[in-house]
Amino acid sequence: MLNLVDKSFSTAIVLGLVGILPEENLTEIANLGWKQTPLSKQQIKDYAISDERSGNLQKRITVIVISAAVLITVLIVWISMSIFWNFASKDLPTEENVYFAKQYLIRVTLIFSGYLLFIVYTGVWIVKYYLVYPMNAIAISTNNIMAYAENHSISKEAVDEMQAINLKTNDELEFLYHAICKMAEDSMNQMNDLQYQAKTINQMQTGLIITMADMVENRDKDTGYHIQKTADYVKIIVEGLKKKGYYASKITPKYISDVVLSAPLHDIGKINIPDAILNKPGKLTDEEFAIMKTHAEDGRKIIEKAIKAVQGENYLKEARNMAGYHHEKWDGSGYPEGLKGQVIPLSARIMAVADVFDALSSKRVYKDAMSYEDAIATLQKDAGTHFDPKCVEVFVEAKDEVLKVMEKYKD
Repeated sequence: MLNLVDKSFSTAIVLGLVGILPEENLTEIANLGWKQTPLSKQQIKDYAISDERSGNLQKRITVIVISAAVLITVLIVWISMSIFWNFASKDLPTEENVYFAKQYLIRVTLIFSGYLLFIVYTGVWIVKYYLVYPMNAIAISTNNIMAYAENHSISKEAVDEMQAINLKTNDELEFLYHAICKMAEDSMNQMNDLQYQAKTINQMQTGLIITMADMVENRDKDTGYHIQKTADYVKIIVEGLKKKGYYASKITPKYISDVVLSAPLHDIGKINIPDAILNKPGKLTDEEFAIMKTHAEDGRKIIEKAIKAVQGENYLKEARNMAGYHHEKWDGSGYPEGLKGQVIPLSARIMAVADVFDALSSKRVYKDAMSYEDAIATLQKDAGTHFDPKCVEVFVEAKDEVLKVMEKYKD
């Protein structure tokens, strides 16, 4: 009864304090245990088990704490009983010794069981707030940063998320946390610098490509923005193939970028064609046409030399394919090597459709421009013989986009 009154009085005092304390003070008291920015219930659930390995450290330390507490409890109870029995057995009859021994054993066991529960709870509490939550918070935020790093970038939001943990354990774990935060921030800054440099280099490369292509086009007085239009048509075709799921293993975002960037170089070999042939207003003779056909092989060789000078540039490899093989035909009757079907590089098959469509739909000194409908009809007729049928299919389906390009360069 005394215990009941005592505990009820203590409970009443605590409840009274909770009732009169301001909300912010209660929040501070509730967050006393946190050694980092307090987590929400959902975050606690997420951070408690971050992967299949999580919990092992907590289990090990908990086992150690429980084992130590149980061992201490058993030893103290045994020592207390031994001392009690030695003193009591000298003064009390046997029956009273047994009675008092039982009472003493019960009380000692209850007292030290409470002690055991307190030690276990305290140990588990310390492990969670000093190790489990902080370590899993660091691990999860680090994984988020690494997910961005795989794409050669680090999100500022991911770094801010890690810094928001605000770990304050005042031990080696906090030292490790600050080291990781600094490394993440430094890595983000370095990647941003690299991205800026890469963007600048890419702009320079693009400018050089356009300049080289313009040098060729300026020699050919009859092409009328040919490289710009074919580049736009190539973009329409390659994105159409991607959308339809054709050649899915080949057409990656990097591949699309390389092909579109390379498109202006497809006629670079014409730099070696004499002006008299390149700008002849009428039909070429067989001998002149034979010379004109060499521009494909010459273009491939020119870009091959550039690849050797600038190693590892994928877009130049696609430029080589487009320059060397955009006059090959699906049935194997093209030039310079008579390649057939899918043996012809995909980028060259794409360029073949774009190149011929622009030639058909553009005015030349020796012919008028075909209408969109007539040019498309010619492509469809030659699909499966001259052209890759899938490339023709997506180009025909992109009528609105093609007409926009034609309108853009109409004048």
